[in-house]
Amino acid sequence: MKNPQVIILLKMFSHRELKRLEQLLQSPFFNTSARCWPLYQWIKTEVLETGNEFDKNLAFKALFPEEKHSMNSLNVIMSKLQALAEEVLIQEQLRLRQYTRNYLLMKAIGEKGDGKSLRKLGQQSLKKLQTTQRPTREDYSNKYLITNLLYEWEVTTEQSKKQKPEEVVTALDAFYLSHRLPITYEMIGLQQLMSVEYQNVMTDRVLALSETIPLADFPLVELYRQAILLAKEKEGATHFAQYQSTLEKHATAIPPDELHSFYAIAQNFCIQQIITGKQAFLQHLFEIYKQMIARKVLFISKYIPARMIKNVVALSCQLGEYAWAHWFLKTYSSELAPANRQQTVNFYQATIFFYEQNYEKARELLVQKESMEVFFEISRKFLLLKIYYELKEDVALVQLIVSFKAFIRSNKSLSKEMKDSYVNFAKSLKALANLRVNITSQKRQAFRRKLEDFQMISDKRWLIEKLTSL
Repeated sequence: MKNPQVIILLKMFSHRELKRLEQLLQSPFFNTSARCWPLYQWIKTEVLETGNEFDKNLAFKALFPEEKHSMNSLNVIMSKLQALAEEVLIQEQLRLRQYTRNYLLMKAIGEKGDGKSLRKLGQQSLKKLQTTQRPTREDYSNKYLITNLLYEWEVTTEQSKKQKPEEVVTALDAFYLSHRLPITYEMIGLQQLMSVEYQNVMTDRVLALSETIPLADFPLVELYRQAILLAKEKEGATHFAQYQSTLEKHATAIPPDELHSFYAIAQNFCIQQIITGKQAFLQHLFEIYKQMIARKVLFISKYIPARMIKNVVALSCQLGEYAWAHWFLKTYSSELAPANRQQTVNFYQATIFFYEQNYEKARELLVQKESMEVFFEISRKFLLLKIYYELKEDVALVQLIVSFKAFIRSNKSLSKEMKDSYVNFAKSLKALANLRVNITSQKRQAFRRKLEDFQMISDKRWLIEKLTSL
């Protein structure tokens, strides 16, 4: 039986929220139904504390053991309980959003005709918003709502105007742009990734509007505007230096989650440039990671994503920053999710050893129990294949190639393209190992052409490097 909405809500409640609901239920001002409290107590004991599913018939019998009532009576009481539960959530949001609360209070005060109190509260709120160190897009919204409310009250009551209409317009534009510019940035990304056609006039129009407000006062707007210019720049890096400079200038005035997003935009640009062969952007990307670490926004979730560790370690190793890579892994390994932490740390430690050409140490860390996570296990086996090749352990290499191909082919979570890419790598690596026993210039050229002809093959560049070194 599907749980009713009130049960779904209560199961999501925190301990604090349940306590708050209990206070409302015991207040005659909020709770006007004498049966809401007994119903809640039954739900708490029989459902929330036990994990059992809600049984409407059992609830009905518990609430109406002797009296003659229809099931509709229970439905009415459950609706009232749900309304109180929703009230708890609303009150919690108002507690966290002081300016929204102030705005609603100002509207109520204005309806009572107390203009003096409305203006006082409004000016106090605007002053705090103006001095907020890290304004969010929600703060931009609050500034517009409060500025506009003060202006409307002055106009409708024919009071002497302290709020200028241009201030209202600027606040409205900043609020609009802080939401519209990020969407425009995503639209450009989709257009480039999926060949989706968007009218350029839409982008040009929002960029033109962004030039009409004092950008220095609205760092989110300024940065998203420059992000769009960066996204439109398919080649070159005219705007990249300006974007970096602006990001550094406003870093202390940007909320952590937004700051993380802005650094991600810079990362994506660098990666696009690297893909086109501009290797100088490897160093730019490395500096971005360093800045994110310094600003404490490398990750904003509870645990650092394993993929982020992989990206940072691999990049630092590509640049020969081995000591820094060891430091980074040691410093941030405790921030990984506990479930597979040690296994993950071993893999990335082995990655550093591999780049340092310390293949024996890398092998020791990788010869371990198989992981339940598919892509992690693919990465482990893939790196181990390279290590066996470098150590010239051909027997172990051939055995692993056989098991690796079987593992890839049997895995249903991989696309055909990914399967082909990994299998072609394994086949080519086996052929390369055989080739180094009796290499000739003619064989090298033939094998090079074969590698170049592959449409789907993993780490083609590494294979070519190994071929060239024979």
